[in-house]
Amino acid sequence: MDVFDGLPDPIVVYILDKVGDVKTLLRCSSLSKRFNSLVPQSESLILRLDQVVTTESPPDSPVSNFFKSVCKPFHGLFSLFSKPAKPIPTTNLSPVIPSKLLSRFDRIKNLDVELPGGDAKPEKGAGIKWKAEFGKTLKTCVVVAFRSASTVSSPDGESDAEFVTGLKTRVEWTIKALMAASTRHHLMSQVVKEHKEMYE
Repeated sequence: MDVFDGLPDPIVVYILDKVGDVKTLLRCSSLSKRFNSLVPQSESLILRLDQVVTTESPPDSPVSNFFKSVCKPFHGLFSLFSKPAKPIPTTNLSPVIPSKLLSRFDRIKNLDVELPGGDAKPEKGAGIKWKAEFGKTLKTCVVVAFRSASTVSSPDGESDAEFVTGLKTRVEWTIKALMAASTRHHLMSQVVKEHKEMYE
């Protein structure tokens, strides 16, 4: 007799809630008929995504469009100093449709979603702050990023190439951060739309 066989269903569901990880819970559901019936009752979930594929392509965010238009004049300047881009290594990660993974769960009340971080990072010691106020629905947008709390300045100062490279990295990071925010909003809109119990 398995230890879990002697536990009442509410206790097992409580334990599953403590596990939380969606992929782990889906594996647990294949262990037995009882687990298969109890896993969908989990209320607190953590969804960790390596790659994200949504059933619909998210519309361009007005925020990201704004920064793209602002940063467009810099592209010609960047090309004078920038080095050839390094090839991006391919991975074996398979894309995941979040709504498909969550379709097995019908009592979701708390959902944490962890999305992959971007590959562009500000150089060490860099600080970024953008602020925008425009549009009918978006009145304020603030993006703040710090790579390090302290910095050691070079006695020779930075060259023009280093300055432009750093500026390019900061602009790219800002655009990617805004696009990631737009993707998260679109992703969660899809999930909430399909799980009405999250409204309660």
